[in-house]
Amino acid sequence: TTGGGTSAIGVIYEFNPATNTYTKKIDATSANGSSSIGGLTKATNGKLYGLMYSGGNGTNSSGVLYEYDPANNTYSSKFDFTYDQSTNFSATGYAPRSTLVQVSDGFLYGTTSFGGAGGRGTLFRYNPSNGIFNKRVDFNNAPEGRYPYAGLTRASNGKLYGMTNTGGSENSGTIVEIDPVTNSLSKRQDFTRTLGSYPQGSLVQAPNGKLYGLTTSGGANGEGTIFEFDPASANTYSNKYDFESNTSGESASGSLIVASNNKLYGMTGQGGANGAGTIFEYDPATNVFTKKADFDENTTGYGSVGELTQATNGKFYGLNKYGGLNGNGFGVLFEFDLASGTVTPRVSFNSTNGAEPSGSLLQAPNGKLYGMTGYGGANGVGTLFEFDPATNVFTKKIDFNGVASGSAPSGGLALSPNGKLYGGSSYGGANDKGVLFEYDPATNTLTKKIDLNGTNGAGFLFGRLLFVACTTPAKPSVT
Repeated sequence: TTGGGTSAIGVIYEFNPATNTYTKKIDATSANGSSSIGGLTKATNGKLYGLMYSGGNGTNSSGVLYEYDPANNTYSSKFDFTYDQSTNFSATGYAPRSTLVQVSDGFLYGTTSFGGAGGRGTLFRYNPSNGIFNKRVDFNNAPEGRYPYAGLTRASNGKLYGMTNTGGSENSGTIVEIDPVTNSLSKRQDFTRTLGSYPQGSLVQAPNGKLYGLTTSGGANGEGTIFEFDPASANTYSNKYDFESNTSGESASGSLIVASNNKLYGMTGQGGANGAGTIFEYDPATNVFTKKADFDENTTGYGSVGELTQATNGKFYGLNKYGGLNGNGFGVLFEFDLASGTVTPRVSFNSTNGAEPSGSLLQAPNGKLYGMTGYGGANGVGTLFEFDPATNVFTKKIDFNGVASGSAPSGGLALSPNGKLYGGSSYGGANDKGVLFEYDPATNTLTKKIDLNGTNGAGFLFGRLLFVACTTPAKPSVT
């Protein structure tokens, strides 16, 4: 957590769904690091690694790389980032906020938001076997770029690829490649106003082995592009499509998804026939772009939240936070049919059944989709709902009510191996600092499991819980 605990700067906690037991394991302190923003990474040695945004014993409390061992509940600061305010310089980089990624050689890679020789962030690696930290790259505008916003993508060649939002030859961002074998970083492409500029999402690898991504602006019309990058063919970059606001949409932030038909799908935040954004398809095999649907404020809604979810019927389902039928404006649950390319509003939220949906939908083993709204319902503080894609029947299952079950649920639900769903709320509970709850679809029962109280953390925000197997695994393969 970013806050709470004995020092009010965060905790590491454990939740056991088998016994419904929440245990605060570690209190963050100014000395061992504070305000963790990224996630934990389980390394092949069975230990967990993460980054603290601030705190530590480095100059000006500039952040920490830490190790947590669940076997004996020990926390160790492994590296202290540094920052000199008098010279505005940080050799290591500072204020890390990413999640570490482990590659096949065992090294952990991560980035810092600021600092380094150029003051615009660094890329580093850490060796868990000997505790050695190495800064690998200073993002310093040119040539590598600056401010990497999204995560790295591991391609089938074993190398890591990422994008910076700005910097490079035209200050429009770059594509970079990291070779874990040689520990080298190479700029592979400069984004430009002509090719596309300011990418914000991650790259995705299609079945043809090529990488695809989106830019939010630039291109022939200045409104963003779809591009292809081929690491196997001399790192060839090709602009595949130029968005045009009035037809295909604009401001395509985020990432593409690879559907079961091997085509790529994504959304634009604005533009299209109604100015509310679009859903589009791109076929790498034929290089054909097709706008599949226009969002409409008064039917399918606008302001998409979370991610699309592909159900077992092959269709995609998603949530728009605003708009909807009958002028309610409280949001929409929509269906996107790959076969017909149509988007259909399935539910318009009306405050009584919930308002302003939060997070993504989750399909449970019973085939039904579950999600939450942040507001509305009988008590005005949110609902948990069920949607059956086989019958298109929507059912409000739970009204959150503040003290007993929490209020303003945030993020998505998580499916436990026991078949139950778990989530969190931003507020409510006994201390009005949020709760962790369990929902059983078989009995339609919601049970508050934990009241957050400040000491053990406060306020679930945005993310969803992650279930891990608490056994020591063999060294995993990456596919």
